[in-house]
Amino acid sequence: MELEKGQTTFEFCPLPVRVFRTIEVDLSAVEDPQAKLLAALQPELIQDAVVRLVYHLRADQLDQIDSVAVHQALTIAHNYTIQPELVSQLARPRLPELGVGTSIAPLDALKTYLTNREDLQEIEAEILDAAQNLLAEDGMSWFALPEADVDAKPMLHSTLAEVPEAENTQLRLL
Repeated sequence: MELEKGQTTFEFCPLPVRVFRTIEVDLSAVEDPQAKLLAALQPELIQDAVVRLVYHLRADQLDQIDSVAVHQALTIAHNYTIQPELVSQLARPRLPELGVGTSIAPLDALKTYLTNREDLQEIEAEILDAAQNLLAEDGMSWFALPEADVDAKPMLHSTLAEVPEAENTQLRLL
């Protein structure tokens, strides 16, 4: 750049730059996480680059990753960071049939749940029958409180005599 009073000229000077790469790999569903991780580290992508390696794995896969081999594969990079992240197994549905994005009727969901609960097999028929009865009563609100006057204190509970068919109604918490 040249500076003179009333006149300035400049010239563009290109500079070498480093490529920044983020490589993200999900290892949680593979049999051989080490092989997939090393395959993702392609030399032509990481040569002289600034690399951030993020890989996701389950806790039971931790001992399958040879960190020395991963560091060795990354030595051709200019600089690198490694971020292993554990995949929460709580995020996966306990019953795959009831997974996210699946639309299932309430009764079918209950049947699936009961199929997987050995401790409830003895009372499965009663639970399904009760659920069918609950779903059949469209207008009945099981949690509705009696209406109260605006000026009066709201009623927080009712007697068994006020509940229709109270003597035949049973609620089990499992």
